Parts: sequence; C-alpha cells; structure tokens
Amino acid sequence: MKTAEMKGLILDWAVATANGDTFTLAHEGWAWYSSDWSVAGPIIEREGMSLHKEDSREWRAVMWWDDENSAADIQMTGPTPLIAAMRCFVASKLGDDIDVPEELLKPEKQ
Repeated sequence: MKTAEMKGLILDWAVATANGDTFTLAHEGWAWYSSDWSVAGPIIEREGMSLHKEDSREWRAVMWWDDENSAADIQMTGPTPLIAAMRCFVASKLGDDIDVPEELLKPEKQ
C-alpha cells in the first residue's frame, strides 16, 4: 500500500511498526498515532518535522533525512496535521510502498 494513502488503523499500524512499537487490534486503550497529539506529538518533535497548511486545505509535513550527509527532505500530505505527519514519519522509516498485514486490509478494519 502507498504510504501517501494510509489512514486509520493501517496508518497507526505502520507508525507503530516504524517506531518499534507492538501493535495489536485487540489492545485496550490504544492511543492512536493518527488522531492523538499526546502520542504523535513526541514523534513530530523528535523527528524535527514541520507542518504547513496548504491552500488546498491539505496539511503538509516535511522532515529532513540525512543519509550519510546527503540531505534530502521527505514530504507527505493529509487531511489533518497528524495524518500528514505520521505518513511522513512512516515514509522516512519504511518507504513509500509497504506490505500491510491482510487482517488490516479487511474493509471493516479501515
């Protein structure tokens, strides 16, 4: 799945994976990365992301990535600042196209 299209549980799973956390669908009281500032905020701060509101009403998250001093930026958009930021984080760690577990691809889970 394209990182730029991730949302909901799929995005939360990808962020958990990229962050080295364990993600389970049955986890009670799970704090969702894509909708909870108290969980996503530390990632945004740690990674040095910036967030910008686009004219199109989309949000853009930007972060710098330094691969052996060859600096480049990673950018992702989303309908909310957290979705844009978490897509950006996932892209920086896992890439632009990720294999998602089958159980997350079922329509009722999205």
